[in-house]
Amino acid sequence: MTTTPKVSVIMPSLNVGPYIEECISSVVGQTLKDIEIICVDAGSTDGTIEILEKYASSDSRIQIIHSDIKSYGHQMNLGLDAAKGEYIGIVETDDYILPQMYETLYTVAKDNNLDVLKSDFQKFVEENSSRQYSYMNIAYKPELYGRVIDPKDDIRVFLSNYQNQPGVYLRSFIMDNGIKHHETPGAAFQDLGFKIQALSKAKRYMFYKGAFYMLRRDNPNSSVKNKGNIYAAANEWDWVRDKLRGAEHEELFSKAYAQCRFKSYLFTMMRIADEFKREFLVRFSEDFKKLQDAGELDQSLFLG
Repeated sequence: MTTTPKVSVIMPSLNVGPYIEECISSVVGQTLKDIEIICVDAGSTDGTIEILEKYASSDSRIQIIHSDIKSYGHQMNLGLDAAKGEYIGIVETDDYILPQMYETLYTVAKDNNLDVLKSDFQKFVEENSSRQYSYMNIAYKPELYGRVIDPKDDIRVFLSNYQNQPGVYLRSFIMDNGIKHHETPGAAFQDLGFKIQALSKAKRYMFYKGAFYMLRRDNPNSSVKNKGNIYAAANEWDWVRDKLRGAEHEELFSKAYAQCRFKSYLFTMMRIADEFKREFLVRFSEDFKKLQDAGELDQSLFLG
């Protein structure tokens, strides 16, 4: 492997024993061999770390970092600090990826000199020992695929799917712009902040038509399944908005941000337990009244 790998793959983990072997195997088996694999574990006690160590003992591309803080954001930041690759990829350790993912995405990103490349993905659940897959478009509109976009010139890019994992990010772009994850406890939708920061700083952004990332949606321990954590996404959005203050094109991006926040709140309403919905609706109303008063709601973005 060269001194600078083509892709650094960051893999945060915490007690994903039932899934970790399939996941790490899919990363090790990439057709792009010039990668480094950074596993950041937050104190797993279910055999996850032992499986990672087994793979690391036979593959020098794997390094294991132990996090003493149980925070997805902190784990990801440790991985970003350790990464040496030209581009950065993210794989959640209850998911898996197809063999050609990073070879394809790296080639497209390199050929187009991209800051960020995002691709479609598939969601899946296991039922009765069989898997059911659903193809998910990453882009908001078909015409957004396959061309280099500066987000300030087409803020529809902000309305794309929020998943960060199906893609690659130019490491120098991430480092030069100080893009980090919010280090709140646990898994608390810290990917939202990362996405918005990347969008607000990128000059060369592209969507790729093709799905290589397999996103699990039946892990009972995932943040999406946490029915009681009602304000995690709302608090993340507060942090994101603070990150935009004083940024170039803040007025433009703040309106796109508000529409993204609206979609996130609707998802929260579907996700949380029924007994919390009325309480969350109060927060929903208060937050969007503030955005309205600040002139940050653009009705045209809520249509179509």
